[in-house]
Amino acid sequence: MSEQASRRPVVVSAVGVVPPAYPGPGRSEDRLVDAMVAFWRSEIEAVLPDRPDLILLPELCDRYEGIDPAARIALQPAMQAAMRPALAELARSASCYLGYASAMPDADGIWRNAVTVIDRSGVEAGSYAKNWLVVTETEFGLVPGCGPAVIETDFGRIGAAICFDLNFLELLEGYRPLQPDLMIFPSRYHGGTMQPYWAYQLRSHFVASVGVGNLTSDAWSPVGRRIAASTNYAPTVTTMINTNCAVVHLDFNRPGLKALKRARGRAVTITDPGELGAVMITGEDPAVPVAGLLAEYEIEPLDAYFERSRHHNDRHRR
Repeated sequence: MSEQASRRPVVVSAVGVVPPAYPGPGRSEDRLVDAMVAFWRSEIEAVLPDRPDLILLPELCDRYEGIDPAARIALQPAMQAAMRPALAELARSASCYLGYASAMPDADGIWRNAVTVIDRSGVEAGSYAKNWLVVTETEFGLVPGCGPAVIETDFGRIGAAICFDLNFLELLEGYRPLQPDLMIFPSRYHGGTMQPYWAYQLRSHFVASVGVGNLTSDAWSPVGRRIAASTNYAPTVTTMINTNCAVVHLDFNRPGLKALKRARGRAVTITDPGELGAVMITGEDPAVPVAGLLAEYEIEPLDAYFERSRHHNDRHRR
């Protein structure tokens, strides 16, 4: 995490809206592009009263539903040329981060299925390219990405996975040492139990924006508990997450947890999802990092406990 970042409560909006239907080949390229820009500007402006710190759009958000492959490929350069500056201006004017997921060229001109995070000033903060494409995606000229990517923000580190990626634990294991505070998941597929599994395995919040009409967009805590979800009536969900948190096991930590709560009261929240054996400690005061509280009250983090257990069992096996 950068020196300027502060893990703290932040508001996130997942705009899991289905893109508009393709009106047919009779429309000009300019009209198609302008209509898509206007569509997403309207959807984004609808969540701005909540003053989100991060807005996440779904995978391939600027692809018309039902468009044939040839027209889609032909339209994409013009779509990119218009969408990027329009979304950058929205992010700048709202002073928020914005996750834009689309087919886009990288710095070498190679087309990827990717998500770019635009920062509060309208500048690209970083991007991630989908590592695991569905086999048909390469037929549209897309090339898979290579490995995980973390993006520094003023509230912590963001990692990303896109759609089919969620099935490949190689990517999850690549993120584990990078310790993201938040995983974003723009998608056209829900993933079911894989969403909370990734959240818990990475000890990270997880926010999904799923652009399919009958599927929800969700936010999950680092202990795999659903924080919020869209509904059949509202495809967009806005909620608060707090990146000033840590996951610990109950083993050997109960005295420290009791002492922490007794001393800090409402300044800390201890969330037990049940049946897991692990709990999440959330610091409600951004000026007091949870990592410092763990050290002060001698509370062992979950991964440190698991690593200690590995070493202990390895010694006894020998």
